[in-house]
Amino acid sequence: MTRFPGLPDTGAMTASTLDLHREFYAEADRFGRFYPRVLDVALVVEPEHFLKDPSYRDLGWYDPSDHTIHVVDRLREFSPSHRLGIIRHELGHAADDDLGAPGSELRADYLAEKATGQPILYDGDDVQNVDIGVRRPYYLK
Repeated sequence: MTRFPGLPDTGAMTASTLDLHREFYAEADRFGRFYPRVLDVALVVEPEHFLKDPSYRDLGWYDPSDHTIHVVDRLREFSPSHRLGIIRHELGHAADDDLGAPGSELRADYLAEKATGQPILYDGDDVQNVDIGVRRPYYLK
């Protein structure tokens, strides 16, 4: 299935794990122009049961100890816009020189926008995407 980033979503289309990897590494290459260390980040797709206490929003995280971004397999069921928003947000964490300092979530969105020219938005369920919603709501950590 071909993806066309930047075009409006036509709804959720299930992606393969290979699609997730392709989308991820294309974005990592894009980020690498601004943040070279991001080029070494690896993607790990985890089964849903990997999470101890999953919530609807627990879709991805950056692990600085081994320079990996983890996403749950369920992300394949989200729209291309949501997958892109989550991938970019996590790459923003990987690009952050001050990871762990206050404001890291907002900073990840800022770094993603700086690398792509497109803001990270949050839909009605507070899930990142690149097409609909508002910038990071104040009540999210």
